[in-house]
Amino acid sequence: MGQTIRTLYLEGILNEDRTFLAKARSFGYNIIPFGLPAGMVLDGDGTLVTATEGTDAEDNFVFGQDASFGNVEHPDTPLIQVAVCISQKSVDRFLEEGVPVLGCELKDKRLSGCMYIVDDVDAIDDDLLYKVYCRHFELPMKILETQRTEVREIAVSDIPALRKIYAKPGMTDYIEDLYQGEEEEIYQKQYIHNIYGLYDFGLWAVISRKTGDLIGRAGIEVKDGFQEGTVELSYQIDPDLWGRGLATEVCVEILRYAEQKLGKTAVIARVDPENYRSIGLLKRLGFQSVKGDRLKNFMAQDADIQAFLSSGTTEGKSDRVYCKELS
Repeated sequence: MGQTIRTLYLEGILNEDRTFLAKARSFGYNIIPFGLPAGMVLDGDGTLVTATEGTDAEDNFVFGQDASFGNVEHPDTPLIQVAVCISQKSVDRFLEEGVPVLGCELKDKRLSGCMYIVDDVDAIDDDLLYKVYCRHFELPMKILETQRTEVREIAVSDIPALRKIYAKPGMTDYIEDLYQGEEEEIYQKQYIHNIYGLYDFGLWAVISRKTGDLIGRAGIEVKDGFQEGTVELSYQIDPDLWGRGLATEVCVEILRYAEQKLGKTAVIARVDPENYRSIGLLKRLGFQSVKGDRLKNFMAQDADIQAFLSSGTTEGKSDRVYCKELS
């Protein structure tokens, strides 16, 4: 996106929180207040003061008085803008203008129409503001970087590249193929909305930092029957790039992200007993084979373990399960 311009619209009393204003500015956002009491402006310290003659009208950005928010039809331009609103009127107006909104419910006020709502400004950080922006425009969020790759959320536009990878010999020997035709697009749209939207993690796209090309997928997911804190690791790299350590490089960082960013406590991986390449990778990552009572330690009491082992496998075979406990 090049040099990005960041604008944060803040409503009313939010502008009186000097700590939050300092934090928001440290994220690189230009602060534009609105909904201030008539005749009041913010000084350089974030204090409400009486407007003096010659004050820039924009400093007293009073909602409803010739407010113009700059409709963003598509965020390909180097501009990120988010509105933090405490009133329903403001929420509706910004959404109408195409500006992403983060709702802030104060003093038992309830807001609707916002994808994300907080009840304390202390909960607002750079990651949340970026997420509000990306979810509003259905943009794939960047998750992490490794030495040679970038890991980001999958976009529907990735499907043609995925099809080319999945058509290569060896790619689907031990994993299911993509859906045919429009089914895959429908599935990906639902996955993006439901899985990313609910969990903020899932199966992600792996991009080459050198070429910008999609070279596979990897990520973590929650499966039915897992204990809280347990996720499943998946990884698929373009067969043309096997043997270069890319899967190991990506998975090492995903495991670190799962532990440090998401607070996960255990990671499970299922693998076909004949997939020796994948088994070797898991062992290098510190995974150990688990079965029987040890496997039950990571599953809910009522979990159907046999169904879990056989789901997604070829020819009805049962997968071997490996697990890594995170400290």
